[in-house]
Amino acid sequence: MKIEHITVYPIALTLKHPFKTAHGLTTQRPITLIKIMLSNHNWGIGEVQSFADTAYVAETQALSQQNLTQILPKLIGLEFKEPSELIKKLANLTPYSFVKAAIEMAIYDVYGKITEQSLQMMIGGQGRAVKVGRAIGLQSDNHILQNKVDDYVNQGYERIKLKIDKATDLAKLAQLIQRYPQVYFSLDANGSWHQNDISKIMYLDQMGISLLEQPFGEKELALHYQVQNNLKQLKLSLDESINSLADVNNVLTKYQHPITRALTIKQGKLGGITAAKAAINMAEQYQTMAWIGGMLTTGVGRAVNLALSSLPTVHNFPGDNGSNADYFENDIINEPLSVIDGKMQVPDQPGLGVSLNWSQINEALVADIKMY
Repeated sequence: MKIEHITVYPIALTLKHPFKTAHGLTTQRPITLIKIMLSNHNWGIGEVQSFADTAYVAETQALSQQNLTQILPKLIGLEFKEPSELIKKLANLTPYSFVKAAIEMAIYDVYGKITEQSLQMMIGGQGRAVKVGRAIGLQSDNHILQNKVDDYVNQGYERIKLKIDKATDLAKLAQLIQRYPQVYFSLDANGSWHQNDISKIMYLDQMGISLLEQPFGEKELALHYQVQNNLKQLKLSLDESINSLADVNNVLTKYQHPITRALTIKQGKLGGITAAKAAINMAEQYQTMAWIGGMLTTGVGRAVNLALSSLPTVHNFPGDNGSNADYFENDIINEPLSVIDGKMQVPDQPGLGVSLNWSQINEALVADIKMY
């Protein structure tokens, strides 16, 4: 298999509802699509999932796109027999995780189409469906929050994640959560808390919350470790702190025990599907729960997350992967990825298992298409 040419589509999708976290408010989601065409006329699609600014992670869409102009010409003419060959070459071409992840995604897509394998088959996932959860952004009104929770509970979501920050009234949150004893709730502070907020975490532990993502800043590993060791049932899960496999290894081995009891795995941020799977395996080795987080991706990235969620070591925990119809005014895939009884079907068609709506892609373009 030989790469013949590559096309880049810079797009932006409008969210149905603004999504607010401790990092800021998102109303439009920038994404860069990469279409890799082989000499046999088969092609695959990948998406660059970096964000518009550095509030969440250092690699922005602007940096990703700049790097693409430097490395994509070097891929033209490269030959490979299977994805692993190209993945090794990528490691030496760029340090940018989101760029590597997008290229690898496209290669898996085209390779699966040629070999008639779904992504789930290629990575060793299992089962026709996976449990899923739904994230709710920061809300200014508790009644609005309750209505959203009601809606998602009625849709069958088994886990609901609530974004929180320093201003969140945890007592009112506790009252809300107690209304739904059958629902698994998790919280995400996105690194907005500090050492003087430790008492809040102890309160959550007593409240019965089972998972809290990234209470402290990206570099506050020692503080996370100290607090985790004093919690009875609450698992802390690192997200912003893990941006590479080296970070994952550091979190698992820096101290006598892993720094936290859970890791939020996002393949785009770690450098691709292969890196995400390696991180999951590392976490299992150290008896740390790994689960699949979301990043407001299109249906393309959502299909990848569903396949990753079907890996044996993570499939029992509902990942951040709700129905694609809930997120954007117009998604770019044709298939409805829907929630049925708290679960979503894992795409089983060759490659990533979804087809593109080129009309929607053309409408979502925010810059010129580039070809290499």
